[in-house]
Formats: sequence, structure tokens, C-alpha cells
Amino acid sequence: MERANRNTEILQRISVAFALVLALLTLVPYYWMVLGAFKTVPELNRIPPTFMIEVPTLNSFYDPAGNTPPDHTLGLFQRYPGTEGGFPRYMWNSFAVSA
Repeated sequence: MERANRNTEILQRISVAFALVLALLTLVPYYWMVLGAFKTVPELNRIPPTFMIEVPTLNSFYDPAGNTPPDHTLGLFQRYPGTEGGFPRYMWNSFAVSA
């Protein structure tokens, strides 16, 4: 009886370890997405990639320098000038469709 309990305990520990590995694999893409939102363009293009932000920036959302190559691109809220409402319009459409 004690051996069966021990085997069950080992199996439970293996199951928990497997679940933790799967949870980490699920969370890594979200971490990478948030990390990329606050990196500069040259830091995003670096090979090998960095897993920590060296110079945090909000330029991915709104870049006051505008579209001056090679280090700058328009921020997310500056893109889509031809669309009425710009990026918030796309966000609203996505929300409406998913709701």
C-alpha cells in the first residue's frame, strides 16, 4: 500500500512539473511581446536577441521624431493617417467583432 502511495506521489510531482513547463512555454510569447513594445528598433533587430530591455522607450507607440530613417519609424498611434480615426478605429473594430 505504501508503495502505491509513493508511486502516486511521484506521478503527481511529474504532472505538476509538466504543467509548470507548459505554463512557462505559454507565457514566454507574452513576455516577448511586451518586451518588444518597449525596445528601440536597433535593439529589436539585434542578433542574438536580448531578453532584457537595455534602453526602454515609448517610441513604439508615439515617436516625436517621426519617420526619420534609419532608426525611427512612426509610432503605433501615428500610423494609418489615411484611415479615419487611425489606430483606435482598428482597435474598436476588433473589440466590436470579438464582442
